[in-house]
Amino acid sequence: TRGGEENGHPAHPYAWQNGTPISMTHCASSKRAFGMAALALLSVFLLGYKSGEFSAVPGPKQYKRFIIFAQQRSGSKFLTSLMGNHPHISCGNEELLHMNTTTLDIDGYIKMVIGTFTQLLEGTGIHSPSSTAHIDSVTHVGFKIMYDQGLLQYQRQLLEKLDELDIKVIHLVRRNKLLQYVSYAANKKDRLENAEGHQPHPTTEAEIKALSEIR
Repeated sequence: TRGGEENGHPAHPYAWQNGTPISMTHCASSKRAFGMAALALLSVFLLGYKSGEFSAVPGPKQYKRFIIFAQQRSGSKFLTSLMGNHPHISCGNEELLHMNTTTLDIDGYIKMVIGTFTQLLEGTGIHSPSSTAHIDSVTHVGFKIMYDQGLLQYQRQLLEKLDELDIKVIHLVRRNKLLQYVSYAANKKDRLENAEGHQPHPTTEAEIKALSEIR
């Protein structure tokens, strides 16, 4: 999750100041420190390996693999962005967004997931990191899967397969469900009313102000 609360406002990738959301680039140093601390803790979890314990990904090098399971508007984009900035992690985003998984059996689905890891490392995934310049330093590769992109369909069967393949799982949950639903409703409303200028993850002051007004 994104952590605790401050001044009555839930922790959020856009932080809050005097009741108004502001971008991460203008957060107080304590907020930046929190983000880096969260990244460090995740890194310890993911990088806590011993020599020779890598899971195989096709290619001359072996990598540790992970999947992030999450719901929409839970902060998963913020998490993948943080992790993607780590020099030893290649982290994609919603790589299965346009994939049709309804016709696949579990083996076909797992084959698609494994292929996605390779695409990320090759820079050919739909949300692959924009640069593969640091690929030589990468030891871990992963991406996020939303609940409705396989988890609800295969459930325990999928988790057992991932465990067999030594693919680690991070389950991201936003504790404040009310704000998650408000975020979902605001995002949907903006998408319907402002199709051309819609920004599901605002990054500028103007975009954040517009989303705040909708909420």
